[in-house]
Amino acid sequence: MILNYLKFNSLLVFAVSCFVFTFFQIDSCISVVVASENNVIIIQSQQMEAYNEAIESFKKGCKDKGISINSIYDLKGEIEGSKKVIRKIKKNSLKPDLIFTVGILAAKIVKEQFSDVPIIFSMVICHKRFNLQNHNITGISTDVPLVNQLSNFKRNIR
Repeated sequence: MILNYLKFNSLLVFAVSCFVFTFFQIDSCISVVVASENNVIIIQSQQMEAYNEAIESFKKGCKDKGISINSIYDLKGEIEGSKKVIRKIKKNSLKPDLIFTVGILAAKIVKEQFSDVPIIFSMVICHKRFNLQNHNITGISTDVPLVNQLSNFKRNIR
């Protein structure tokens, strides 16, 4: 029994060690890749407090990694205005190395217009519904499972 316990603990320590090693390897690879990005831009769908918080968090994360944000664009919730912003970005001789989008309008337009630039989207509900899937796009969906919504609703009613 004690021998089985020791074998299990040894296996557990080995597995945890492998996980920790792998995590730090991935983190260091991401740092190297991201640190090589030169022209990072942010495009937000419109002015909203939640969007601004996401942008500030992203900017802080970039600053911690030594990455500077070159431009921040606000689409102001307008499709026509967003076309002007996209033209301005494409007209610039310095092609973006990474685009961080905040909100669905920004994510959809950037996905349609930049198929060869890495895109990170955020603050998008039901990203699959908007087909925000491609080889160059990834992000954080703000989907909240129905079970969690009902649980929070129930807890707040009492």
